[in-house]
Amino acid sequence: MFSKDPSAPPTPPEPASTPPLPFRFGIAGALLPVFVFAAGAAWLGFSGAPDERGLWPVLIAALGAGLLLARRPADYGNAAVRGMARPIVMLMVMAWLLAGIFSVLLRESGLVDALVWGGSELGLRGGGFVLLAFLIAVLFSTATGTSLGTILICAPLLYPAAGTLGAKPAALIGAILAGATFGDNVSPVSDTTIASASSQRAPMGGVVRSRLRYAVPAAVLAGVALLLFGGAAPAAVDPAAAAGVPAQGGGAGGGEASPGAFAMLLAPLVTFAVLW
Repeated sequence: MFSKDPSAPPTPPEPASTPPLPFRFGIAGALLPVFVFAAGAAWLGFSGAPDERGLWPVLIAALGAGLLLARRPADYGNAAVRGMARPIVMLMVMAWLLAGIFSVLLRESGLVDALVWGGSELGLRGGGFVLLAFLIAVLFSTATGTSLGTILICAPLLYPAAGTLGAKPAALIGAILAGATFGDNVSPVSDTTIASASSQRAPMGGVVRSRLRYAVPAAVLAGVALLLFGGAAPAAVDPAAAAGVPAQGGGAGGGEASPGAFAMLLAPLVTFAVLW
Protein backbone atom coordinates (compact mmCIF):
# COMPACT_ATOMS: atom_id res chain seq x y z
CA MET A 1 0.00 0.00 0.00
CA PHE A 2 1.12 3.53 -0.73
CA SER A 3 1.50 5.89 2.21
CA LYS A 4 0.00 9.34 1.94
CA ASP A 5 2.41 12.23 1.62
CA PRO A 6 2.05 14.31 4.82
CA SER A 7 2.91 17.48 2.90
CA ALA A 8 0.11 16.95 0.39
CA PRO A 9 -3.03 19.08 0.78
CA PRO A 10 -6.00 17.34 2.40
CA THR A 11 -8.34 15.58 0.04
CA PRO A 12 -11.67 17.42 -0.15
CA PRO A 13 -14.75 15.41 0.72
CA GLU A 14 -16.64 13.84 -2.12
CA PRO A 15 -19.61 15.99 -3.13
CA ALA A 16 -23.02 14.53 -2.53
CA SER A 17 -24.29 12.84 -5.67
CA THR A 18 -27.26 14.45 -7.33
CA PRO A 19 -29.63 12.72 -9.73
CA PRO A 20 -29.11 13.63 -13.38
CA LEU A 21 -31.42 16.19 -14.89
CA PRO A 22 -33.93 14.62 -17.26
CA PHE A 23 -34.18 16.14 -20.74
CA ARG A 24 -36.66 15.72 -23.50
CA PHE A 25 -35.32 13.43 -26.24
CA GLY A 26 -32.86 11.91 -23.76
CA ILE A 27 -29.13 12.34 -24.31
CA ALA A 28 -29.76 14.16 -27.60
CA GLY A 29 -31.71 16.85 -25.77
CA ALA A 30 -28.98 17.18 -23.14
CA LEU A 31 -26.29 17.64 -25.80
CA LEU A 32 -28.25 20.06 -27.97
CA PRO A 33 -27.33 23.19 -25.88
CA VAL A 34 -23.65 22.26 -26.20
CA PHE A 35 -24.10 21.91 -29.96
CA VAL A 36 -25.87 25.29 -30.15
CA PHE A 37 -22.98 27.01 -28.37
CA ALA A 38 -20.29 25.22 -30.42
CA ALA A 39 -22.06 25.97 -33.71
CA GLY A 40 -22.56 29.62 -32.75
CA ALA A 41 -18.93 30.04 -31.72
CA ALA A 42 -17.76 28.42 -34.97
CA TRP A 43 -20.03 30.69 -37.02
CA LEU A 44 -18.65 33.76 -35.26
CA GLY A 45 -15.10 32.61 -35.91
CA PHE A 46 -15.60 31.95 -39.62
CA SER A 47 -17.59 35.16 -40.11
CA GLY A 48 -14.71 37.27 -38.79
CA ALA A 49 -16.20 38.55 -35.53
CA PRO A 50 -13.99 41.34 -34.16
CA ASP A 51 -13.93 40.10 -30.55
CA GLU A 52 -15.48 37.66 -28.11
CA ARG A 53 -18.45 39.86 -27.20
CA GLY A 54 -20.48 38.15 -29.91
CA LEU A 55 -20.46 35.01 -27.77
CA TRP A 56 -22.96 36.51 -25.32
CA PRO A 57 -26.03 35.99 -27.58
CA VAL A 58 -24.76 32.50 -28.39
CA LEU A 59 -24.43 31.69 -24.69
CA ILE A 60 -27.94 32.96 -23.97
CA ALA A 61 -29.31 30.90 -26.87
CA ALA A 62 -27.59 27.77 -25.55
CA LEU A 63 -28.93 28.32 -22.03
CA GLY A 64 -32.39 28.98 -23.45
CA ALA A 65 -32.28 25.77 -25.48
CA GLY A 66 -31.40 23.81 -22.35
CA LEU A 67 -34.19 25.50 -20.41
CA LEU A 68 -36.76 24.56 -23.05
CA LEU A 69 -35.57 20.97 -23.29
CA ALA A 70 -35.26 20.33 -19.54
CA ARG A 71 -38.16 18.42 -18.01
CA ARG A 72 -37.65 20.33 -14.75
CA PRO A 73 -36.74 23.89 -15.79
CA ALA A 74 -36.37 25.09 -12.19
CA ASP A 75 -33.80 22.39 -11.40
CA TYR A 76 -31.99 23.18 -14.64
CA GLY A 77 -31.78 26.87 -13.71
CA ASN A 78 -30.48 26.05 -10.23
CA ALA A 79 -27.85 23.71 -11.66
CA ALA A 80 -26.71 26.36 -14.14
CA VAL A 81 -26.34 28.95 -11.37
CA ARG A 82 -24.41 26.50 -9.16
CA GLY A 83 -22.08 25.74 -12.05
CA MET A 84 -21.41 29.41 -12.75
CA ALA A 85 -20.76 30.03 -9.04
CA ARG A 86 -17.95 27.45 -8.80
CA PRO A 87 -14.61 28.95 -7.67
CA ILE A 88 -12.76 27.84 -10.81
CA VAL A 89 -15.26 29.75 -12.96
CA MET A 90 -14.79 32.88 -10.88
CA LEU A 91 -11.00 32.50 -11.14
CA MET A 92 -11.20 32.32 -14.93
CA VAL A 93 -13.53 35.32 -15.10
CA MET A 94 -11.11 37.29 -12.93
CA ALA A 95 -8.23 36.18 -15.16
CA TRP A 96 -10.08 37.44 -18.25
CA LEU A 97 -10.84 40.77 -16.59
CA LEU A 98 -7.24 41.30 -15.47
CA ALA A 99 -5.93 40.21 -18.87
CA GLY A 100 -8.12 42.82 -20.54
CA ILE A 101 -6.91 45.53 -18.17
CA PHE A 102 -3.27 44.60 -18.66
CA SER A 103 -3.69 44.42 -22.44
CA VAL A 104 -4.96 48.00 -22.47
CA LEU A 105 -2.06 49.13 -20.27
CA LEU A 106 0.52 47.53 -22.56
CA ARG A 107 -1.16 48.89 -25.68
CA GLU A 108 -1.37 52.43 -24.35
CA SER A 109 2.21 52.29 -23.09
CA GLY A 110 3.39 51.81 -26.68
CA LEU A 111 5.34 48.62 -25.96
CA VAL A 112 4.62 47.04 -29.34
CA ASP A 113 5.49 50.29 -31.13
CA ALA A 114 8.73 50.49 -29.16
CA LEU A 115 9.67 46.90 -30.03
CA VAL A 116 8.97 47.47 -33.74
CA TRP A 117 10.99 50.70 -33.64
CA GLY A 118 13.85 48.86 -31.94
CA GLY A 119 13.85 46.19 -34.64
CA SER A 120 13.86 48.85 -37.34
CA GLU A 121 16.81 50.59 -35.69
CA LEU A 122 18.67 47.27 -35.65
CA GLY A 123 18.04 46.88 -39.39
CA LEU A 124 15.96 43.70 -39.18
CA ARG A 125 14.54 42.71 -42.56
CA GLY A 126 12.88 39.67 -44.08
CA GLY A 127 13.08 36.65 -41.83
CA GLY A 128 14.62 38.76 -39.09
CA PHE A 129 11.52 40.94 -38.92
CA VAL A 130 9.27 37.86 -38.92
CA LEU A 131 11.27 36.48 -35.99
CA LEU A 132 10.90 39.85 -34.24
CA ALA A 133 7.13 39.71 -34.76
CA PHE A 134 7.10 36.24 -33.23
CA LEU A 135 9.05 37.42 -30.18
CA ILE A 136 6.80 40.47 -29.77
CA ALA A 137 3.72 38.24 -29.79
CA VAL A 138 5.39 35.89 -27.30
CA LEU A 139 6.17 38.75 -24.92
CA PHE A 140 2.74 40.33 -25.21
CA SER A 141 0.77 37.10 -24.81
CA THR A 142 2.94 35.95 -21.90
CA ALA A 143 2.42 39.26 -20.14
CA THR A 144 -1.34 39.38 -20.68
CA GLY A 145 -2.29 35.70 -20.83
CA THR A 146 -4.63 36.22 -23.78
CA SER A 147 -4.02 34.97 -27.30
CA LEU A 148 -6.98 36.77 -28.86
CA GLY A 149 -5.99 40.11 -27.34
CA THR A 150 -2.44 39.63 -28.60
CA ILE A 151 -3.63 38.98 -32.14
CA LEU A 152 -6.01 41.95 -32.13
CA ILE A 153 -3.29 44.33 -30.92
CA CYS A 154 -0.18 43.01 -32.69
CA ALA A 155 -1.58 42.13 -36.11
CA PRO A 156 -2.68 45.67 -37.13
CA LEU A 157 0.71 47.07 -36.07
CA LEU A 158 2.99 44.40 -37.53
CA TYR A 159 1.24 43.13 -40.66
CA PRO A 160 1.33 46.39 -42.69
CA ALA A 161 5.14 46.38 -42.46
CA ALA A 162 5.47 42.93 -44.03
CA GLY A 163 5.82 43.95 -47.67
CA THR A 164 8.23 46.83 -47.29
CA LEU A 165 10.42 45.00 -44.77
CA GLY A 166 10.86 42.02 -47.07
CA ALA A 167 8.74 39.61 -45.02
CA LYS A 168 6.32 37.03 -46.35
CA PRO A 169 2.81 38.08 -45.24
CA ALA A 170 1.75 34.47 -44.60
CA ALA A 171 4.86 33.84 -42.50
CA LEU A 172 4.25 37.03 -40.53
CA ILE A 173 0.66 36.04 -39.75
CA GLY A 174 1.89 32.60 -38.71
CA ALA A 175 4.49 34.19 -36.44
CA ILE A 176 1.85 36.33 -34.70
CA LEU A 177 -0.50 33.37 -34.22
CA ALA A 178 2.31 31.13 -32.95
CA GLY A 179 3.58 33.74 -30.52
CA ALA A 180 0.07 34.44 -29.25
CA THR A 181 -0.66 30.79 -28.52
CA PHE A 182 2.75 30.27 -26.90
CA GLY A 183 2.12 32.92 -24.26
CA ASP A 184 -1.45 31.77 -23.70
CA ASN A 185 -0.07 28.29 -22.97
CA VAL A 186 2.66 29.19 -20.47
CA SER A 187 1.56 32.51 -18.97
CA PRO A 188 0.84 32.36 -15.23
CA VAL A 189 -2.09 34.74 -15.76
CA SER A 190 -3.64 32.74 -18.61
CA ASP A 191 -7.09 31.28 -18.03
CA THR A 192 -5.92 27.88 -19.32
CA THR A 193 -3.02 27.79 -16.87
CA ILE A 194 -5.22 28.88 -13.98
CA ALA A 195 -7.88 26.31 -14.87
CA SER A 196 -5.27 23.53 -15.07
CA ALA A 197 -3.67 24.42 -11.75
CA SER A 198 -7.01 24.82 -9.97
CA SER A 199 -8.70 21.71 -11.32
CA GLN A 200 -5.66 19.49 -10.64
CA ARG A 201 -4.83 21.18 -7.30
CA ALA A 202 -1.29 21.76 -8.54
CA PRO A 203 1.00 24.71 -7.72
CA MET A 204 0.95 27.40 -10.39
CA GLY A 205 4.74 27.49 -10.64
CA GLY A 206 4.88 23.74 -11.22
CA VAL A 207 2.29 23.93 -13.99
CA VAL A 208 4.20 26.70 -15.75
CA ARG A 209 7.54 24.88 -15.46
CA SER A 210 6.07 21.63 -16.77
CA ARG A 211 4.66 23.43 -19.82
CA LEU A 212 7.87 25.31 -20.52
CA ARG A 213 9.73 22.01 -21.00
CA TYR A 214 7.64 21.37 -24.11
CA ALA A 215 6.80 24.88 -25.27
CA VAL A 216 10.33 26.34 -25.29
CA PRO A 217 11.87 23.72 -27.66
CA ALA A 218 8.88 24.12 -29.99
CA ALA A 219 9.28 27.91 -29.89
CA VAL A 220 12.99 27.64 -30.69
CA LEU A 221 12.30 25.43 -33.71
CA ALA A 222 9.52 27.78 -34.86
CA GLY A 223 11.81 30.79 -34.48
CA VAL A 224 14.56 29.17 -36.56
CA ALA A 225 12.06 28.23 -39.28
CA LEU A 226 10.62 31.74 -39.37
CA LEU A 227 14.08 33.27 -39.57
CA LEU A 228 15.15 31.02 -42.43
CA PHE A 229 11.96 30.92 -44.48
CA GLY A 230 10.09 34.09 -43.50
CA GLY A 231 11.87 36.42 -45.90
CA ALA A 232 10.49 37.51 -49.26
CA ALA A 233 11.98 39.64 -52.01
CA PRO A 234 14.14 42.54 -50.74
CA ALA A 235 12.21 45.73 -50.06
CA ALA A 236 12.56 48.39 -52.70
CA VAL A 237 11.36 51.30 -50.58
CA ASP A 238 12.30 52.91 -47.32
CA PRO A 239 10.65 50.74 -44.62
CA ALA A 240 10.25 53.51 -42.05
CA ALA A 241 8.54 55.81 -44.54
CA ALA A 242 6.34 53.35 -46.40
CA ALA A 243 5.41 50.83 -43.74
CA GLY A 244 4.66 53.28 -41.01
CA VAL A 245 7.23 51.89 -38.62
CA PRO A 246 6.82 53.97 -35.45
CA ALA A 247 9.40 56.68 -35.03
CA GLN A 248 11.06 57.46 -31.75
CA GLY A 249 8.99 60.01 -29.90
CA GLY A 250 7.39 61.00 -26.72
CA GLY A 251 4.70 58.41 -26.16
CA ALA A 252 2.17 55.93 -27.40
CA GLY A 253 -1.18 56.62 -28.91
CA GLY A 254 0.02 58.98 -31.60
CA GLY A 255 1.96 56.51 -33.73
CA GLU A 256 5.25 57.25 -32.00
CA ALA A 257 7.43 54.90 -30.01
CA SER A 258 9.17 55.72 -26.78
CA PRO A 259 12.09 53.62 -25.49
CA GLY A 260 10.64 54.15 -22.02
CA ALA A 261 7.91 51.64 -22.91
CA PHE A 262 10.50 48.86 -22.63
CA ALA A 263 10.04 49.14 -18.86
CA MET A 264 6.71 47.33 -19.30
CA LEU A 265 8.71 44.17 -20.04
CA LEU A 266 9.42 43.97 -16.31
CA ALA A 267 5.81 42.91 -15.62
CA PRO A 268 6.02 39.36 -17.05
CA LEU A 269 9.56 38.95 -15.73
CA VAL A 270 8.45 39.79 -12.19
CA THR A 271 5.49 37.41 -12.48
CA PHE A 272 7.72 34.52 -13.53
CA ALA A 273 10.28 35.34 -10.83
CA VAL A 274 7.61 35.24 -8.12
CA LEU A 275 6.27 31.86 -9.26
CA TRP A 276 9.61 30.18 -10.01
